[in-house]
Amino acid sequence: MRLWTPIPNSFEAYRRRLIVEESVYYENIWRLFHINESLIVTLASAVATRVLDIWNTDHNKFENEESSILHIQNILTGLDRNDSTKEPKNGCFSGSMNEWINLLNATKNVLINIKKSESNPFINEINQYINEEITEPLSFLEDRGKIISSHSNPTLTGNKLTRLQRIRAINELRNKLAHVPISWRILLNEPDIENNQEIESEETQTLTLEM
Repeated sequence: MRLWTPIPNSFEAYRRRLIVEESVYYENIWRLFHINESLIVTLASAVATRVLDIWNTDHNKFENEESSILHIQNILTGLDRNDSTKEPKNGCFSGSMNEWINLLNATKNVLINIKKSESNPFINEINQYINEEITEPLSFLEDRGKIISSHSNPTLTGNKLTRLQRIRAINELRNKLAHVPISWRILLNEPDIENNQEIESEETQTLTLEM
């Protein structure tokens, strides 16, 4: 079963479309989102697979034998094994990208739960990678501010965001574009928008995306 489009396929689709028609801004933005999603699912599924492998090989390597594996199962399925009366929520397998990000974020809990004497280099590297602070500010912050209130996530305005924080910010922007029709002029800094001038409907393109 293929969970998501592989990273090379996502990148190649973006590269080819960009060569053919660079000016299709919305489409190219969405292809960049797809690359980001492929990266998230690939890393998160790799973490889940490695944890399951460690647990199947020797669950004594964990301080709490069931904590990590149950937590990951809950995120993947949306089911809570500790509370059968609870309504299932969206999990990774329902297609929720936010849950895939939560699964990736679970790496730090797995790392804490693995006994120090049984340290796993792969889990260590993934945790270090996603929590590394990047000094370069998010490139789309100015455009994001036009469609999402800065108060919704004030931490994004500062520098030294971790990779995981940047991933969440990209997904937040993706969700906004998916559910709210937005004129292409907003992202292109058209003066009509800045001056609050009315734009004729035939001059306005909106995004309608079915995921």
